[in-house]
Amino acid sequence: MNETTTRMATQEATIEGHLREVEVSVFEQRQRKRTLMAIVTIALAGALTLAAVNVVTADWDAVVSLVGLAALCPPILWLNRRDYPRVAGTLLFMLLVAVATYNMIVDGDGLHDSALVAFPVFVIVGALLLGKRALPSLTVVAIAALGLVAGLETAGRIPTTHPASLEDLITITVLMISAALVVWVSMSNLGKNVDRVRRSEAKVRQAYEQTLEAWAKALEYRDRETEGHSRRVAELSTRLAQEVGCSEADVERIRWGALLHDIGKLAIPDRVLLKPGPLSAQEMELMRRHPIYAREMLSGIPFLRSAMTIPCYHHEQWDGEGYPEGLQGEDIPLAARIFTVVDQWEALSSDRPYRDAWPQERVHAYMEDNAGKIFDPNILKVFLERIVPGLDGGPALDRS
Repeated sequence: MNETTTRMATQEATIEGHLREVEVSVFEQRQRKRTLMAIVTIALAGALTLAAVNVVTADWDAVVSLVGLAALCPPILWLNRRDYPRVAGTLLFMLLVAVATYNMIVDGDGLHDSALVAFPVFVIVGALLLGKRALPSLTVVAIAALGLVAGLETAGRIPTTHPASLEDLITITVLMISAALVVWVSMSNLGKNVDRVRRSEAKVRQAYEQTLEAWAKALEYRDRETEGHSRRVAELSTRLAQEVGCSEADVERIRWGALLHDIGKLAIPDRVLLKPGPLSAQEMELMRRHPIYAREMLSGIPFLRSAMTIPCYHHEQWDGEGYPEGLQGEDIPLAARIFTVVDQWEALSSDRPYRDAWPQERVHAYMEDNAGKIFDPNILKVFLERIVPGLDGGPALDRS
């Protein structure tokens, strides 16, 4: 048993590690896409502006190179949007180096051209777009381009008045390598800091999740008829939120809200909450205040304010007959509409002390009859067509 437990723990840790790597990879790709879009946009605007200036001065060689740069910017942006940021970044780097090298040759200044100072900048831009590991390759390409210019100068192909010497090329090479090393160290330190912040954030989120689950468990200990209910509806709400297209941040808030949906019942007296028989009108009025109590309890906790929607509005109904505010239709927050569907299905499908679980056919019929009354009909349709079949025919929902 101990070996099995250890093996399962190892497998879980491995899976979590892979998931973290995927998350980091997706995050880095998104950042590179944003960075590339900004750089290409700036390059496009700058190339067009400089081309216009050179038209005025009749520097047609510069105009040709700048217009060529501007013409290739849209295809690079297209590749970026098509989720090929590394290909787009490589093309942009090669394009910038080619344009700068062309100007150094055509203008006749060789290594004394002002474009020389742009090469370290190109290497830094390339590293931002392609990552730290690309730095050696980027540096070699930049040095090779400068070597080409130096070779043409030495061969007399560039009619400069100050031909480059071997000493000039060595100096430039050393400076390029030094700049690359500085960028490498800076990016390494930045990466370590980002990883440290990400790990700290993950620990904080885990602590939040454990706190919420502890609160939900505290309520279940008090109200034994709903044991395990909060965890199950949180799981189903997460699935349904993903199916209707909620963002990752919204899915997380919905999960938290689902765990805390009945937290306001902690303020309901035992004589009402645990009463075995029907509630009187006065007791029912008191019970219906638990969403209000939830708002009062959670509004003072900053990290839970975004999760208040479900605890405060999960008893609202599509036709406006719910409580506490009698909201109607799409005036009810989306998170609450999602949860209402899940909560009703899970409650009717579970055994309770006062009744057995309903057969699935009866649950389906009840919920379909109340589409447009209690439930958002569109969300209910997604739930019954995409979520419930998996629960009926796929792996059973854990009801432990």
